[in-house]
Amino acid sequence: MAEITVRLLAGDDEERFFSLSREFASDVARLSGVVSHAPPAAAPEPGKRGDPITMGAIVIAAVSGGGVLTALVSTIGSYLARDRRTEVEVATPDGHKVRISSQAFNHKELEELLRRSLPITGE
Repeated sequence: MAEITVRLLAGDDEERFFSLSREFASDVARLSGVVSHAPPAAAPEPGKRGDPITMGAIVIAAVSGGGVLTALVSTIGSYLARDRRTEVEVATPDGHKVRISSQAFNHKELEELLRRSLPITGE
C-alpha cells in the first residue's frame, strides 16, 4: 500500500517540538477516515526524548474520501499557522520529499500532492 510520511518540524526548541509533535499525531489520529500510524523508531540518543528522524512524523496510509483529505490538509495548515518557524515535510511513496513552510503553505497544492500520493477509498 502506498503511504506518505508527514513530519512536523518546529525549529530549535526541543520542548516545544516534543509537545507539538505529540499534539499533531493525536489530532491526525482523531480524524475519522484517516488511516495513520507512527513510523518505526530507532532507539533515542542518550538524554533525548525520541529518535530524531521519526520524532514529529506520522505515516498516512489512506483516507476515506475527499472531505477527509480536506480535513487532513486543514489540520496540517493549522499547525503551520501557529508559528512562522514551523514547517511540514511530506515524503511520498516514490521517495520525493516536499518541505512546506508556514509562509509557503497553499491548501490546494498540498491537497493535490496528497491526492496523487495516497489511496483514497470511498470515492
